Amino acid sequence: MGDRPTDDATWSSRTDYLNAVAFPRAAAEGAFGPGAVYASFRADDPNGAAAAGDQFMSDIVFGTVTLTGAERSGVPVVVKFKNADARMSAMMNMHEKFYNEYVFYARLLPALAASAADPAAAFALFPRFLYSNATPDGGAADGHHQVIVLASVAQDGYRAADERVFLDAEHVLLALRKLGALHGLSYNAKAGAAGTPFADLCTSTLVETQWYDGHWYKSPRFLSGWYLVIVDSCTHDVVPHCTIYVFIIFQNSTVL
Repeated sequence: MGDRPTDDATWSSRTDYLNAVAFPRAAAEGAFGPGAVYASFRADDPNGAAAAGDQFMSDIVFGTVTLTGAERSGVPVVVKFKNADARMSAMMNMHEKFYNEYVFYARLLPALAASAADPAAAFALFPRFLYSNATPDGGAADGHHQVIVLASVAQDGYRAADERVFLDAEHVLLALRKLGALHGLSYNAKAGAAGTPFADLCTSTLVETQWYDGHWYKSPRFLSGWYLVIVDSCTHDVVPHCTIYVFIIFQNSTVL
């Protein structure tokens, strides 16, 4: 990410926004429980390096929100900012994808859980959603300050994989199982009595990120090429590679 602006000014601007606007507003809206008042935020990496390190879709910061008047005085959080690289954001349709992530946590996940046999288990598949100010237009004037705030799952023993780019087969299989559980919730919601309302909810709240002018935004031939690679790998029993290729297609060509 050579042109990615993760300098001191960017990090300072984002920290100021969290302290002055995002977290006070989140607390006032009840994100941290009744009666909670925002006091401060401490990033795990005070220099902001975490914002550039682990993902290309978002700039991510881990830290702790300190509160007064709440049941818990310290809440570990994960703060997701939009990728600060405007070129990368435009190329990958990141404004729309960022907004859709907010829609999923705020609108679609509650609907999926409501139709699930075990609503608590459905919510447990994901970090707890706390706050977002994402907008469908990408917040052109102030988009670099749009955030999604989630409860950190680090205290439950989760951590990022050591390998960031090429995951091993075990991690890919774990991701596939979790994605399969999500798709199971979706199929259940669409097949049940509330199926049509759920499908309508998806249509009315999500914004398009993949298909433009009748074809996939990457290339009309991209998927067909990957399918040929998958068939070749599976035919020759290259199981780890086959699994990884299936994961890539599963991740990029399906929505809920």
